[in-house]
Amino acid sequence: MAKWEAEGWTTTEPIDIDGTEYAINSYFANNPDMILGKNATTGTQYRENEYTVEPTGDIEVQIAEAIEKLPVDLIENPSVEELDAAARRFDLDPAGKEGLLYIDENNRIFEIAEGVGELVAVRGQDGSKRGLTKAQAQIIRSYIPLRDAVMDVYANQNTTPEALKSAQGKLRMHYRAFTAKNGILNNTKVNERKNKATGEITTFESFPVLDTLKTDPFVYVVAAIEDYNQATNTAEEGLIFSEVIANQEAEVGVTSAADALAVTLNQKGFVDMEYLTELYGVTADEVVDELGEAVFQDPANGSWVTDSEYLSGNVKAKLAVARDAAEENPDFAKNVTALEAVIPEDLPISRIPLNLGPMWMPKDVVQRFAEATIGFSGRINNFIQGDTSAWIVDGEGAIGAYSTGARKSHEILDAALNQATIRVMRYFYVGGKKHSELDKDATAAANQKVQELRDEFGRWVLQDERSVDQISTIYNRQFNTTVPRKFNGDHLTLPRLSARYKLHQWQKNAVCGAFKPGTCTLRMT
Repeated sequence: MAKWEAEGWTTTEPIDIDGTEYAINSYFANNPDMILGKNATTGTQYRENEYTVEPTGDIEVQIAEAIEKLPVDLIENPSVEELDAAARRFDLDPAGKEGLLYIDENNRIFEIAEGVGELVAVRGQDGSKRGLTKAQAQIIRSYIPLRDAVMDVYANQNTTPEALKSAQGKLRMHYRAFTAKNGILNNTKVNERKNKATGEITTFESFPVLDTLKTDPFVYVVAAIEDYNQATNTAEEGLIFSEVIANQEAEVGVTSAADALAVTLNQKGFVDMEYLTELYGVTADEVVDELGEAVFQDPANGSWVTDSEYLSGNVKAKLAVARDAAEENPDFAKNVTALEAVIPEDLPISRIPLNLGPMWMPKDVVQRFAEATIGFSGRINNFIQGDTSAWIVDGEGAIGAYSTGARKSHEILDAALNQATIRVMRYFYVGGKKHSELDKDATAAANQKVQELRDEFGRWVLQDERSVDQISTIYNRQFNTTVPRKFNGDHLTLPRLSARYKLHQWQKNAVCGAFKPGTCTLRMT
């Protein structure tokens, strides 16, 4: 056992506080002098009557004294043999996607995790008692050459018939070797589970082969090579073993700037002006004139983009940049005109969320609200520092409509601004010892006032013309700025798509949207 384990850092032990046992870290249970304060049960911000520590002195002095008492030499340096064994568990320069399974020259299984190849434990291998079973390890070792053969067939779809036929022959060989050892890829087992309490039996499916391979990014590409019959749990070799399954890339004639743009987007995925002009055989100025508002040069970085990309996103920020650029270069007047046409209309105050607490809410609006509603005297401010933000209520309220016996109105305002839940504690003595418990009625009354003050803020703003103007201006300037992008996949030829399928327009649009911004969520309705 390591020294740090012997010290009890990873276990708990019970201690007695006023006749009740509480589990705390074993080290502190056995070294109470290292607890910087007094054991107590006054509770935490999450629940009452929970173990905590109450302060008993100068915490900085106590920390310095405790550091002097800390144990030393807790970490034992590993031996050279242990370091060497640990190093052999990692491949620091793997080639492949995250989750990829592969084997090294010693037939050991590795998986790429966070860019590093990590050895996968197999029971009985190198003395390991955990990890994959021998059957699972066999599945993976048989799968890897099969996966590589599948990808080789895809790579040869648009080469020569001889190269494709050779790749398909190797695929057939590896597939049959795999199924002879492990069964079909999509093998499905139907299992039963019995509820001990009710006796009810439910069924569920498991996939012995695919579950073993599920981390590999290509597993379902490989699984698709079978024509699987779910009713009989059998499979046959699919079309990939004998036919050309991907569309052949067709030659596209370029007779206009629009044709050149479509080919460029299909081949490059973006507006590559040099490639586009080379295709069309004219100058960039001539292409731009002919395309009109189909493309724009972004003055922020000088790149050329499609209209759907430029006239979407934060168009107000783009308009500000375009106006500045147009003052120096009149060519950007085109950008200004196009952006002005798509700027979102200002939202009316009725469609703007009027809540206490957001950092964008003008401080002087909150100040006037507090003065008018609770008779506040003082100063209200806020700050943002990194991920931390807060409102600061420095003063007191004079009107009691939004106060309770336990909390004053400025405390209610503070909670409303900072989205806090008020907890009112009741303190009492038993046997000379101080105890506390949550005062549920007082807590409920205080939080009810918090909600009432939040509701009143929305009503008050609508009656104050100055606040309506301020909030509307700020909200529309900062948040009502975005135009959703619409994708058009007309230019996509999708040469790797199976010849058996013809995509609908919305499907091509979805494909275009998936790879253009780099991130995408597809939702079926």
